[in-house]
Amino acid sequence: MMKQYETLELVFSGKAPEGSEACVDLKACIKKDGKSWQIKGFYAGEESFKVRFLPEECGEYDYEVSGSVLSEVHRGSFTVEPADSDHHGPVRASRSF
Repeated sequence: MMKQYETLELVFSGKAPEGSEACVDLKACIKKDGKSWQIKGFYAGEESFKVRFLPEECGEYDYEVSGSVLSEVHRGSFTVEPADSDHHGPVRASRSF
């Protein structure tokens, strides 16, 4: 279980990519209540690949991670609880400047 506005980090092991470490075939689809987010993963070094997601809503999420760097599709779910009172979420610029 995690809190709203905390970064979810999914970590997978695999061989280091050949050629560019910036061009990695790893993607996640995260779903909640009919909404979906498509997220690209990245090579983090030391034969480690990561996908990061910042949930802004509370509730149940499902995910599916796939790509050529994985030997199989990974599926799972996680629950997000309300943030603590001192966590307000990401700061965004206002359109009033």
